[in-house]
Amino acid sequence: MRPSYNTTVAFRGLWDRFAEPDSREAIERAQQKGFLCCVKASCMEEAQWLEGRSLTVSIFLEKACVSRLSPAFLFQEKVFAYDIEAQTIEYFRENAWRTFGCYLSLDALHAKRLPVGVSPKIVLFESENVRFGGCIDNDIAHRSLIREHFKKSQTDILKVSDLAEYEVLAYLKSTH
Repeated sequence: MRPSYNTTVAFRGLWDRFAEPDSREAIERAQQKGFLCCVKASCMEEAQWLEGRSLTVSIFLEKACVSRLSPAFLFQEKVFAYDIEAQTIEYFRENAWRTFGCYLSLDALHAKRLPVGVSPKIVLFESENVRFGGCIDNDIAHRSLIREHFKKSQTDILKVSDLAEYEVLAYLKSTH
C-alpha cells in the first residue's frame, strides 16, 4: 500500500484569500490539485464532509478525529490517520488500525526525538512554516536528520507544509 502524493503535503488544505485554512474549500482545492492533505482534529466537520466525497489523492486525518467517521470511509485506500504523540501514521483494515509510517512534529524534530526500531514506508515531517513561518534551511536540516536516521529502510520522506502550493511552484520554477 502506498499513498498517492506529491512530495509536499498541504497542511490544513490549500488555502488562500478565498479559502481559509482547514476549510472545506481549502481541503477540496488540495484534492482537485492533487496534493496530499493533513486535516487536524479540530476540523471534525470538514472530515465528516469528506465522507461523501470521492478522494483523488491520499488524505491524512489526525487520529483524534477519526472515531466519528464511518468504517466504510476509513477503509478507503487513500485514508490515513496520524498520531502526533505516538509518532505514527496508520490505516484502517479488518476493524483495526495498522501502522504504516511515522509522523514527526516540529517538537519531536527540535528535540531530535525520532522513533527507534522501526522501518516506516513513509515519514511525514512538519515544516518550520506550520508554526513559525520558518526557514527552509531548517527543513533541509530536518530532512537530512530523518534520512540519516532511517537510512537502512526504503522510506519516502514528505514535508507537511502550510505553503505547499508555493513550494511546488518555486521548485518547478527553479528546475526550468
